[in-house]
Formats: sequence, structure tokens, C-alpha cells
Amino acid sequence: MIIEDSFLDYPYYTSIKTEWINGKEKVTIEKSFNIKDEDVTELLSFKLAKSEKKMIVFSLNNRGLNYVLLTPGNLVEFNFPPNDIDEVSDFEINDAENQLTFKYKKATYQIYEKQKSGAIYAVGIYVLVDGKEYDLKGELSSLKGTLKAVINENLENVTRK
Repeated sequence: MIIEDSFLDYPYYTSIKTEWINGKEKVTIEKSFNIKDEDVTELLSFKLAKSEKKMIVFSLNNRGLNYVLLTPGNLVEFNFPPNDIDEVSDFEINDAENQLTFKYKKATYQIYEKQKSGAIYAVGIYVLVDGKEYDLKGELSSLKGTLKAVINENLENVTRK
């Protein structure tokens, strides 16, 4: 068995495990994330109601905004911005509607907070892909932070609508 570890995709940690089972090569790639890293400031997070996955919006070195979706086992399922330098990696914040939006490939992701009388009563992520919209509802009881924390940051890759 060979295990290769990499921090090239910082703040993510990638572990590549190569093993041979019955003479056949099996490669397993796991990408993880440490929210307690000193360069990471968590601004907003919540668990998704149906899947128990965790969504985290954070700043890295107080300069750029990032999004990560973790599996229940705390492995990275998806992160934005990607490492592809050809991809546009900006976020758009809509103060009036309490929404944070980013686009990746054919999908648009819109993180939302719904408020009534100043109290948050719903959170989640709208995902629009191929003309279909999905509402990934968040567990309000797992909410940490608010979109206001994102609005109050002055980050390089965030534009205001």
C-alpha cells in the first residue's frame, strides 16, 4: 500500500491511497478540510436536512471567500472556488434578499437565509442546473453565523448586487 498526502490544494488536504487487491490496483482519493486551521474563519455553516451534509462558507486569510460541502464523514464533496484558474470564481452577495450566489460549470448555487421580524426562520441552498431548481433545506438548529457576517467582510472575490 502506498499513501501520498498533499496540501497543494490548501486549505484542503488530499490523501491518495494506492493498494493492490488480488493483483488489481485500487486507488482511493480522500479530500478533507480542517475548519480549525488558523487561516480559516468560519462565517456561516449549517447541515442539510435530508443528507446530514454540512455546508460551510469561510474566509481564507481574511482575503477570499470559500464554500465547502462536507459529507457526514467530514470529507470534501465539493468546494468553491475550484483550483481551475480558467474558472470564474467570484461570489455575488445580495444584501436585500439575504442571498449569496456563485456559479460553477452549468450550476448556479444560491445560499439563502429567510427572515421575518429580524429572526431567521429558514436556511438552505437553491441549486439551479439544466433548467431544474432544487431546494436543499438546511437544519436551522445547526446554523452557525449569518450571511450578515459575509456582507460585513471586505473580501476580494465578493461582489455586491
